[in-house]
Amino acid sequence: MNTTPIPAVRPLPRAAGPRAATSGVSLSLPFANDPRCLGGLRAAAAAFLRDTRPARAAHLADVLLVVTELAANVVRHTDGPGQLTLVAHPDGTRIEASDTSRALPVVLPFAPGLGHGRGLLLVRALAENLSLTLDPGSGKTIRATLRDRSA
Repeated sequence: MNTTPIPAVRPLPRAAGPRAATSGVSLSLPFANDPRCLGGLRAAAAAFLRDTRPARAAHLADVLLVVTELAANVVRHTDGPGQLTLVAHPDGTRIEASDTSRALPVVLPFAPGLGHGRGLLLVRALAENLSLTLDPGSGKTIRATLRDRSA
């Protein structure tokens, strides 16, 4: 397994305040290569976060943005199905998007007027850690760890 870190744009401050109600709990959702699945993934992620991190609206918004961007990249740039995994941690959430393609994602620089191509740039800006793992023979997984900045 080859893991490559994708550098963060800026470090995020450690969250202060209450910890997650549930830690180490995960949700794993297979999804089809179909843009119509994105709303269901967001709804499932929102329900998971409400159960594990109640009353943290800013963190919920950040995680849902990352879920949408990573899952949309799987749908847009691969031919196979994907797998979305969320893991609750004491001070944040890890989001993983796996797919069957071994093609490496490209983080495009910001360009005014470009109508697409900013997803990984947004994810990288929100994530404390962002990494890519090439899974031997089966594709890749992108992991983004978000600290709960809403406390």
